[in-house]
Amino acid sequence: MLTYLRQGYDLEKDNVLQDIESTIGMLTAIKNVLRIQFGGLFYLALPCNSFTWMCWSQHQRSVDLPFGNEADYEFVRSGNRIAYRSSLLIILAIVRRVTWMLENPGGSRCIYLPVIQRLLQFKLLGSMQMRWWGSQLICRFE
Repeated sequence: MLTYLRQGYDLEKDNVLQDIESTIGMLTAIKNVLRIQFGGLFYLALPCNSFTWMCWSQHQRSVDLPFGNEADYEFVRSGNRIAYRSSLLIILAIVRRVTWMLENPGGSRCIYLPVIQRLLQFKLLGSMQMRWWGSQLICRFE
C-alpha cells in the first residue's frame, strides 16, 4: 500500500501564504484542494475558540444566533470568515469528489451556521455529523 505525502496548511507555519483570511492565503488553500487526488481526504478544523461551549459566554452562538456576538468580539467575526471560506473549499472538494472532514470539539456551535447546515443537507453525498473521542466531525463519505 502506498502512502502519499500530506499537505499541511497552518497559519502558525506561514502567516502570509497560509492565512485563509487573506486573499493570497485563500488562493493557496484553493491550490491545495485542487492538488488532492480523486478519492483523497480533505481534513480541516475551525478555530475552537469561536465555536466551543467553553467560550459560549463571549461568542454567544445558538440556534437563534448562529453568527454569535460579532459586534463585540473580533474572534467571532474571524471564526465566521474562516468557516465560510472553509465551506467554499469544501464545496470545491465535493465537486472534485474528494472526501472531506470538518473537525471541532464536541458541543461545538459550528453546526448552527447556515452554510454548515446546508452542507449536511447533501444527503445524496453521504454527509453526516458524528462524535468521536470528544470531537465532532462533520464529513462526507462516498
